[in-house]
Amino acid sequence: MSTLKKTEPNKINTLASTLLSTLDEKKFFGKLSSFIAKKLDADNSFVFLVLEDKSTKLIVKNGKKVKKEKILAPGEGPSGHVVRTKSPYFSNNVARDPLFSGEIYDEDINGELIIPVAHEGIMVATIHFQLKGEDKVFNIEQLTLAKEILITQKLPVANMKMYLAAKNLNDALSKKIDTLIQEKEKKMVAKNIYKALEPDINYQSKAMTSLIDLADKISKVDGPVLIQGESATGKEIIAKRIHCRSARKDRPFFVVSTSSFTEENLETELFGLEILNSSGKLMVRPGIFERANGGTILIKGLSRLNSNIQSRLTQLIKNKKIMRSSGSALISCDVRIIASVQNDIEELMEKEIIGQELFYFFNSIKVPSLRDRAEDIELLATKFLNGTRTGEEQKTLAPGVVKALKDYSWPGNIRELRNAMEQAYLLSEGRIIEQEHLAKRVIENKGIEEEKELNTITFCGMTLGDLERKHICDTLLHTQGNKTKTAKLLGITVKTLYNKLHSYGMINPKV
Repeated sequence: MSTLKKTEPNKINTLASTLLSTLDEKKFFGKLSSFIAKKLDADNSFVFLVLEDKSTKLIVKNGKKVKKEKILAPGEGPSGHVVRTKSPYFSNNVARDPLFSGEIYDEDINGELIIPVAHEGIMVATIHFQLKGEDKVFNIEQLTLAKEILITQKLPVANMKMYLAAKNLNDALSKKIDTLIQEKEKKMVAKNIYKALEPDINYQSKAMTSLIDLADKISKVDGPVLIQGESATGKEIIAKRIHCRSARKDRPFFVVSTSSFTEENLETELFGLEILNSSGKLMVRPGIFERANGGTILIKGLSRLNSNIQSRLTQLIKNKKIMRSSGSALISCDVRIIASVQNDIEELMEKEIIGQELFYFFNSIKVPSLRDRAEDIELLATKFLNGTRTGEEQKTLAPGVVKALKDYSWPGNIRELRNAMEQAYLLSEGRIIEQEHLAKRVIENKGIEEEKELNTITFCGMTLGDLERKHICDTLLHTQGNKTKTAKLLGITVKTLYNKLHSYGMINPKV
């Protein structure tokens, strides 16, 4: 090392200065490997960077960054051996050396020297030097020279090691954040719809006309709104209409589904979070209320909010301020809150699922079920049937189908009607939808109202025999006189049915 310093101190110092001035690992090791290669009179040089899992990545060849990076598994190849042993290695006959088997070399490459680059026992890289021709060989003196040069660059190597550690940590955190963001986007639990378009609502019934009139009036009053209605009745569409017809129409519109979060996560998602990291730095994550500032937020499933969240929501409505979870300062937050529930509001209040103080801040509206707006069923069914189809792709509903649709109670509301029409379109080969293309439950009208009627018991003052006769006659009427179907529905044989009809004097015994 003393000989090196005496002969070329200026070049050594210049190299150190150059390496300290760069945080690009490819430029760093390109300069370092080229300098040593020149001193060793090597024909080729390349550098493998040591990754966190001890795998190695080819980043530099002959002083320049490689276009296609090559990654070797931990312990693989000569670089993997040097990383594992943390010791230099050289061979003057790579073709016969087992350590280099599997490596692809030019025919005239004969020798290779590998030195580890480390700081405080931590491997940073391996630098490889190659010789061409049998007349050139590596020796102990060259190995010593390479090690001496590395010792003179101890400070730049330490600096690069620190930089790579910070970079690896930052990359790991970035990947974790990206993963979390992607997971959240997949869940689609909190949709941010900027400048939401006003939805097209198809209706002609009195129930919907009254609802739309009320919603339009409420949109002009900048206050909280509570929308009650069964599942799939269109509560979100009404909420979006209120937003789009309000003074906040050009501001964000957020939708949060409370069922997609745990109670703790929901509170953090809504109100945000403040937390100190390991270094004592304050980390802030704004909640949806902050991000929706100036706009509207729809909370789907108000009844799922616990009492603590309801209390914080009440304070937000009263004071237009929030405090992040684990925070200490109040933050101004001007946001309109629209909430939705499926259950009866009075029942929710009686059971104290929704607090009275919170409820009394809301203007309440109720979205009718599909069975309560029967006048809209044909209009909606036709829309769902044809969608954006035009011309010959469009189909029509037979009169019997329209009646069946109106008679059915639609417990699944608009979603069920949409699915029924999409299914009917696929089942129908012609341009007219017949009853046979409808779901069996719709044709047989096995809806809520019919089930209620079947479960209702009333006293009629008839004998058991009279009741049996009436039931058989009603069933015959239902099957339009088809005795096989009648017997099947009654759960008796056709012969038994004929015997009973004969006993009632309704048929000739020879029939």
